[in-house]
Amino acid sequence: MAALLSEGLGVAPGLWITRHDDQPGEVDPVGRSLALSVSRRAGPGWLTAGGTLSRETADRSSLDWRSRGLSLAYAADIGEDWSGSLRLGLSTARFDETDATFLKRREDRTRNAGLTLSHRKVSWEGYQPVLMLDWAQTESTISLNDRRLIQFRLGLNRLF
Repeated sequence: MAALLSEGLGVAPGLWITRHDDQPGEVDPVGRSLALSVSRRAGPGWLTAGGTLSRETADRSSLDWRSRGLSLAYAADIGEDWSGSLRLGLSTARFDETDATFLKRREDRTRNAGLTLSHRKVSWEGYQPVLMLDWAQTESTISLNDRRLIQFRLGLNRLF
């Protein structure tokens, strides 16, 4: 009899370029990240813990920053028809140089939480609707960058 998979390890490198409209090219940053995660079966679902390191640089060094974050997620089937996940995260981003306007170095601390739900019996043309609710709060050493975000999204997952 085959054993069920009860643990997992994930590695995800990332690379991105941000293009700012009507701005000189030197403000367009390039970012790199590395995310690591460990998953383990827990009850009816999976518990995943992860960490991410990111770095973004531009030709203007005042725009350069680095960040690190931690996350915890639990995904499981709920009853016979529902599946869902709960996500929690903490991260910090620190800019390399002192802000020229505010004369201090910017550092952002962000907390976030998310919930995803889907119903297995609801689908259309091979796609399943997914409801997502996300919350994030950022506190910055430069209060102009403080923010609170609440998002409600409806997405589609492709069924196999």
